[in-house]
Amino acid sequence: MFPKRFATTTEFQLEGIFQNFGFRGNKYLRFPARKKIPNLLQPYGEGGTWWEGDTKERGGARSRPSSPGRRFARGTRVVLGLMIAQTDTRIVGGYPCEKAQPWQAAIFDLNGLYCGGVLINKDWVMTAAHCRLTTNIRLGEYNLRQLDDSEQRRVAAKLIPHPSYNPATKDNDIMLIKLVTPVQLNNNVHPIALASNAAPPGSVCQVSGWGTTTSPQPASFPALLQCADLEIISAAECRREYSSLVTDNMLCAGVRQGGIDSCQGDSGGPLVCGGILQGIVSWGLEECAQPNKPGVYTKVSKYINWIQQTVRGG
Repeated sequence: MFPKRFATTTEFQLEGIFQNFGFRGNKYLRFPARKKIPNLLQPYGEGGTWWEGDTKERGGARSRPSSPGRRFARGTRVVLGLMIAQTDTRIVGGYPCEKAQPWQAAIFDLNGLYCGGVLINKDWVMTAAHCRLTTNIRLGEYNLRQLDDSEQRRVAAKLIPHPSYNPATKDNDIMLIKLVTPVQLNNNVHPIALASNAAPPGSVCQVSGWGTTTSPQPASFPALLQCADLEIISAAECRREYSSLVTDNMLCAGVRQGGIDSCQGDSGGPLVCGGILQGIVSWGLEECAQPNKPGVYTKVSKYINWIQQTVRGG
């Protein structure tokens, strides 16, 4: 239940609201995957940089148990080394991705695979703000049980969650990770274009990750990167399912009949529409892939200015 401190009325209300909801968190099903997540109501700080430096400087984290799709007419522009898209307008039930996700990052804490992420330039990776125990990042990864020549391993130098991230409401669930050393860009490791406008409802997009391929428990985690094709769901339709939990900073994607969804272990990973990053895996029902219960993603187009300013500031 709640930690030993005085909980506010709002917190108790939120505990009821979020019952059966969870972050699409890490491989070991620690804090992101509990059916009740009152521990997530604790503030983790006031935003800004959570820690800076390598793991020794940090003192160590706590040891706790894209793609086919609708293509948009416009191209991309480059700002501060970021490809910003100009647009008009496993994942449960998925399949092994082709080796054509060069922006996909695998994020680790001290215990193992923790979250997914997305390379946005040679120095920066984007993920969900609730993936706060990040220590190491792999790019060019495909098979987690096999060392590939394409793989590049990096250490996180700095974690910068959005200053308005709210762990209770899950709003602004986005974080930038500065790498200690830049990656070498090639065919296997390459940044993705960021959406400057949201994809319209009905767009077919692709989500990818190494999260559980079965839901509910027992969880089954794949060795190979998994992909799934999802449809963007309108905000109005999504709010009919989740009420006011869905803010303007979120978007929903899924399959109405169910059976296909992102799930625990996919947090922070990319939702890509026509080669453009539209969303970051954030939250959903603990039992993934239910009919008319889409996954909820951080809407990347809402954060372009913050991303540019953060990257510029280093």
